Amino acid sequence: MKITKVVAAIIIYEKSFLVFQRKYSNNIDYSLKYEFAGGKIKKNESNLEALKREIKEELNISVKNYKPYLEYNYNYKNNKISLSFYLCQVNNLSFNLNVHESYKLLRKHELKDVDWLEADYKVVEYLVKDEKLFI
Repeated sequence: MKITKVVAAIIIYEKSFLVFQRKYSNNIDYSLKYEFAGGKIKKNESNLEALKREIKEELNISVKNYKPYLEYNYNYKNNKISLSFYLCQVNNLSFNLNVHESYKLLRKHELKDVDWLEADYKVVEYLVKDEKLFI
């Protein structure tokens, strides 16, 4: 099975996480689930290049201070993905929802209160338990 490489931005604004709800689809694994913004890495793109491109396409927002956070593989029924998450920051909430249904700004203790993509639950667990965040 081919592995799809994916990057995602854990966007922080004033000690809260900016999370996005996917649009409705017939695929219950993805429909209306929450995720961190990002997407597939194109051929000859670095992780950071892909992440910056995806953030511009999805949100048209200026993000700064990209820092690698967590990498792991996840197997869905029909595909396997390799995920690379980056912590980053924004100074304001002036952005466009170009591909998402909605967004939420969640405090660390609220991260488990939304219905995430299956592949994102592992990074959510890390974030909730990460005592170095927001010190």
